[in-house]
Amino acid sequence: MSDDGKPGPASALGKAPASAGRIVLVLFTLLMVFAGLMVHRGILREAKRTKARAEMAEICKAIAIFLSLNRPLRGDPADLFRPMAREGSDPILDMDIGDDPWGHPYGFTIDGPHAATITCLGADGAPGGEGADEDIVLRWPPPKDPPPR
Repeated sequence: MSDDGKPGPASALGKAPASAGRIVLVLFTLLMVFAGLMVHRGILREAKRTKARAEMAEICKAIAIFLSLNRPLRGDPADLFRPMAREGSDPILDMDIGDDPWGHPYGFTIDGPHAATITCLGADGAPGGEGADEDIVLRWPPPKDPPPR
């Protein structure tokens, strides 16, 4: 305070940093919340892709078992889910794989008596795309790596 009892410049300056500090704290908190949400979305997006790959790998295992029983693949992928007379009443693939993690059906094509392709179209459910929309494709048997040069 100055000699006449009125607040002086030093008092006014003393209050400004406190209110500016609160604003900075609020902005920092909002930034951290926003960053946390963005990280959460990224983790969730990748978790769905990981789940799709795992489910598709289970389908590939079922194809391998089916082929090991000396049964060629035919045009109907439902054969993998039907009970096998030779093995009792259990289907080869004992899981419901109807839809991918985004709610779209998996693509399944038989490429020959001993080959198949399983496709997940990603978050957008359309062919192609990048990031979360990128397709995931697994082939059975897995393609062999080219020989080193």
